[in-house]
Amino acid sequence: MQQAVLSPSPVHQPTPDRIAAGERLVARLRGQIAGRMFTDALMTYARSGDASSYRLVPAAVVFINSEDEVRAVIAACRAEQLPLTFRAAGTSLSGRAVTDGVLAVLGDGWRKLDIHPGADQITLGPAIIVAWANAALKKFDRKIGPDPASQATCKIGGVVNNNSSGMCCGVAQNTYHTMARLRIVLADGTALDSGDPASCDAFRISHAKMLAGLHDLHHQVMADPDLVALIQKKYRIKNTVGYSLNALVDYHDPLDILIHLMVGSEGTLGFVSEVTYNTVPEHPFKSTALVPFPDPFAAASAISVLANNGVQVTTGVTAAEYIERRASATVEHLAPMAPLLPRLTETSPAVLIDVTAPTAQELETEVEKAVAVLSSNGATHIDFSTDEARSHALWDIRKGFFASGGAARPKGTSMLTEDVAAPIERLAEFVIAMRNLLDEHGYEDAIIFGHATAGNLHFQMSDDFATPGAAEKSDIFSKALSDLVSIRIRRLAQGRTWHRPRHRALCRGRMGEQGLWPDAPDQGAVRPRKPAQSRRAAQCRCQGAHQKPQGHAAGR
Repeated sequence: MQQAVLSPSPVHQPTPDRIAAGERLVARLRGQIAGRMFTDALMTYARSGDASSYRLVPAAVVFINSEDEVRAVIAACRAEQLPLTFRAAGTSLSGRAVTDGVLAVLGDGWRKLDIHPGADQITLGPAIIVAWANAALKKFDRKIGPDPASQATCKIGGVVNNNSSGMCCGVAQNTYHTMARLRIVLADGTALDSGDPASCDAFRISHAKMLAGLHDLHHQVMADPDLVALIQKKYRIKNTVGYSLNALVDYHDPLDILIHLMVGSEGTLGFVSEVTYNTVPEHPFKSTALVPFPDPFAAASAISVLANNGVQVTTGVTAAEYIERRASATVEHLAPMAPLLPRLTETSPAVLIDVTAPTAQELETEVEKAVAVLSSNGATHIDFSTDEARSHALWDIRKGFFASGGAARPKGTSMLTEDVAAPIERLAEFVIAMRNLLDEHGYEDAIIFGHATAGNLHFQMSDDFATPGAAEKSDIFSKALSDLVSIRIRRLAQGRTWHRPRHRALCRGRMGEQGLWPDAPDQGAVRPRKPAQSRRAAQCRCQGAHQKPQGHAAGR
């Protein structure tokens, strides 16, 4: 579970043996590392936390600024049998950037920013902040695809290693799909530049065994049509974390597979020292509205149309953020919310929408289309505006839910946050199920919001884990959440549904004793459709590809 805390958390100190190993590691690295190194209690404690609730005091902190220093740190960690964790900005909400081993922090030596001719591509170092890259691209009406809410502080190294997305990029414009090139350093010290034919050729020779293993794994996956279908389905929405296993289906050249597996690998497969992105349009004309709906079904119905069947667009509706009523209640004192308040009931959600276009005339046309969809689906207040200050104010509200939700929690409690995902066509049922699940387990103060057109929702809740039974309650909830996401919503997505009037009753809180999706068929249930995919093994087109130098491996 992703977590973040606004109250004190336990401190986990390294063992005496590990502290001694940290001292020896620093001694090994003297003369090889130009940056600062620390093993004292004060400086290691200062680096013991990221943006999550977890705190691990590292045995040593080392600032790195070059690939040679990365190799030196890896070798020293191996010699001292110490785990190694890289940190860029440390904005992780789930403890990805904490360790009681060696913490390697990116220094200023990784701040490369090179805009290619025409601005269709940009090469970035892992210490570049996302907002810096977009500011440099703004004059070209371009941006990078990933747009996490923390883009003002998060860095490219973390974005690549977590395959971060955001409010506009959906799945199609994340790092996995928009990178043109990646330069990495593996655990054995080898550097691979997927955009350099000579580097790729040399790697195919020096790491032939590794590539052969990836090639065999690719064939094992492709020989199982059920597994191929599952991977393709999972990666169509934001329902995955960690290794980009879709690389085993999407690519045939094992070098391509390796490069794409690096995305989302959280530093476990190697160090990302440089990335080249294919940039995406950032149209200069934009209109924004925060649109309330009478209930989740009206909102979800509109979103299902605005989502464009999951196809990411750069002209038209480029963002639609779902905001549950309890979430909006935490910010209703802010000025931009005032026009909506008379139209909000206890269960009214709102959707924050951006419409963008390359010209003012096209923007007017796209806004008219959006208004027609929203009106036909019961939106109670539609007020699009091209005022930039108002747009920023509305988006500041959305980006600030982490803070506003945290401020609303009871004093002394920890705040927990989680990402979940569901098929867009089942968004309303999923939101209602999430709300009931949270309430039933004693998390009535939880708020729900998220990237509606990607079927991706966040929720935040709080609890006092010093209270007896709180940890057990959280564990029971987590298991119920897993059942909801992995089984119940899947069953619903396969076609087992109810008529809309009954959904309306559920929306008003009249839930039956059997839960949201009973096992017994309902009067409104429909039979699951047969999968369209053939049961034959998927055909692989990679004959000989692993033996031939392919040059620009990433980005094809």
